[in-house]
Amino acid sequence: MPYQSKVWQRDWPILIQNVVTACEKANAKLIFFDNAYMYSQPLAVPFTETHAQNPGTKKGLARKQTADLLLKAIAEKRIEAVIGRSADFYGEQAVNSPFYISFLQNMLKGKAAQVLGKKDITHSYANTGDNGKALVALAL
Repeated sequence: MPYQSKVWQRDWPILIQNVVTACEKANAKLIFFDNAYMYSQPLAVPFTETHAQNPGTKKGLARKQTADLLLKAIAEKRIEAVIGRSADFYGEQAVNSPFYISFLQNMLKGKAAQVLGKKDITHSYANTGDNGKALVALAL
């Protein structure tokens, strides 16, 4: 899905509703990989899902709506699902991540590495391999 607020707001709820319907029909467990966009800034360190959900962006609002749809389906016992959330990520084949684009890609080209964001706000990154292991653990 294109990384555009307008597209996310329009398409994420439809996509997730279709995924919920498919899981219901197939009696399949859903392991959903989400980000932390739905939480207000700055995030607490360490960060937990009890942090206030006050999306500060349109993408964050779209992700909150997505999570709310999933949580409602879980609460209504329509599907069995878990949501795994991650910080921005880096790792093998994560070439669309902000960390790769601004930092690693520049280093690989012999350019100065850049870090996006405000330097006075703590930012965390997660390795894609670690995320994969965590999703497997959630699935079991």
